[in-house]
Amino acid sequence: LYDANGEYINSCRARMDSYDQETGVATLSLEISEKMQNGVWKLSDVSANDFYGNSCYIYSRDEDSNLDFDNCWFTVAGTSEDIIAPVITSVTMNDPGATVTAGDTIYFHMNVTDESTISSAYLSFELYDANGEYINSCRALQDSVTAYVYAGESYENQEKMNLIEDYIVGTVEVSRADVEEIYNRTLADQKARFATEANYEAAIDDGEQLLYFPDDNHFFVKHILIPFSDEQADQLESFKNSVENVVEGSYNEYRDRLANEIYSYEHVDGEDYGSPVSANTIYNEIVAKVGAAVTLYEKERAFDDLIYKYNTDPGIFDLTYGYMEKYDLGSSEESYMQEFADAARELYEGGVEGALSGKVVTDYGVHVLYLAKLPKAGEVLGLNDYYSYGRYQSVYSGMEEAALTNKENAAFARWREQQINRYYKGDAENPSVVTLAQKELDSIIA
Repeated sequence: LYDANGEYINSCRARMDSYDQETGVATLSLEISEKMQNGVWKLSDVSANDFYGNSCYIYSRDEDSNLDFDNCWFTVAGTSEDIIAPVITSVTMNDPGATVTAGDTIYFHMNVTDESTISSAYLSFELYDANGEYINSCRALQDSVTAYVYAGESYENQEKMNLIEDYIVGTVEVSRADVEEIYNRTLADQKARFATEANYEAAIDDGEQLLYFPDDNHFFVKHILIPFSDEQADQLESFKNSVENVVEGSYNEYRDRLANEIYSYEHVDGEDYGSPVSANTIYNEIVAKVGAAVTLYEKERAFDDLIYKYNTDPGIFDLTYGYMEKYDLGSSEESYMQEFADAARELYEGGVEGALSGKVVTDYGVHVLYLAKLPKAGEVLGLNDYYSYGRYQSVYSGMEEAALTNKENAAFARWREQQINRYYKGDAENPSVVTLAQKELDSIIA
């Protein structure tokens, strides 16, 4: 509902009463309450959810919508003409700055006027730490003319809802047919989306688990970064701007010499452990352990263990395939340090998955690259495959988790809808427990 100047006033929602599977027609209804203001109400958006929790939303403002929004409107007459918001002129507290404890009640008073009766009022409070970081919040609710604060009740209610949701979805199960359905749907979706290179690269950046690889130009490398110390980084920066470097152009030679002096640490639970180890010693350990592995499964597991042992690049952790690189950049710009990119393409040209690079020196330090995956154009992972050679997760288990999440969300959504319908509309056996005056909050609660 909008006023004569196009300013938003209020909204309401029609709910589905039935759905005909054969015709594909959903029938919805909207009960006109005495609290709906007089005026012309126009359709603003439509939405639908399927059994698996997938949603579709279309808005009247969408330029590409083919829905006839203009012919879905109605006029409410004979109800309230109050379209003016309440006016709040003051708020006071009985005991400002009071120190309270659990079980205490704090009272406030708000001066608020309107053409009609005030049906609800709120005061919201927030808690911050000494650094200004948000911690928690609570709300004071109207109680006759005064308001009281419920401390911690929002947290308690959230915990109750979590327990209810766990109970509702606790019996949800998925069959192999469910898993196959979501696998086929996901695969078809990726094939359609990945026809556009930008979509494929965006999916990789977003960490989407890939079932389909559209080309062999994109490939994946993992790496271990053994960094320059802060002092060495300062030395590099100073030399880069020195007269010697400007005259002789010897920056790379200086950097390579400095890289031979890098020392780093083994990491245990994310912390430096033991005595410092030279970059050369770390490199030799990587070559020895990955070289001793026979299968790609053993090689990837060995390199991943070494990532957690020595690597200091936080971006590489927990990536299924590591970093994506393109052999032929085309019109794209290189996103990595040139030395890193050259080493990655050299591994690509070698064509051997599980191969290691030599020591690659950049301004960050020493890198050791591992060729994690060379996809074949049009390669598809089947349900019985693993996402990576390391076999950390099978495609089946990944699809099973997705199917279970969808069914759990759908089960809870159905339960929630049933409770809302029962609470607001009632049925033959249980009349509605909501008064007419409360129904104006329907669109907010829902």
